Amino acid sequence: MPVFTVAERVTILYETGIYEVLALGSEYLLLKDEFGFERKVAISLICKTKQIEVKKLVQKDLETTSMKVSYLQEMPHLDLHSEALEERGVVVKSDEVVLLVQLREFKNFCNQMIDQRQLRFRIIHGIGNGVLRNEIRALLANRKGFTLHDDQVSFGRVGASLVELRLSEAKKF
Repeated sequence: MPVFTVAERVTILYETGIYEVLALGSEYLLLKDEFGFERKVAISLICKTKQIEVKKLVQKDLETTSMKVSYLQEMPHLDLHSEALEERGVVVKSDEVVLLVQLREFKNFCNQMIDQRQLRFRIIHGIGNGVLRNEIRALLANRKGFTLHDDQVSFGRVGASLVELRLSEAKKF
């Protein structure tokens, strides 16, 4: 098992970001992230960082890079944040639960993507507590023709999902 020292820069397995070791324990380390938040993490999940020296800088082809960026921007997406729903004219009645409206909009969007024969699309659900993300996963878990992947990860949490369709198997909601 690696030995860590106070003030050492480390990362956490399966997460993004660099952390600083504040205190050492027998099974846990106290870490501080780049925003100053402290977190207690099991030693088995902590990885040492290694600085890499770059001697030659490679110039990227700007045309190819901009083409990739524009492709990502062109991918159909649905933002399920309540503010985004309101901007699109979706009205939440006082007796409706926002989650139910979000799920209804998700199903409608999936149906549109099947009609338009889109193979991939992005669902933006936000990082929050993960309730909406889990509900979407549950909806698609037993449906043929739908594959769900984590898409935008920040601070170790997922804010969007990428849905891939197999049009030969996918059925509308």
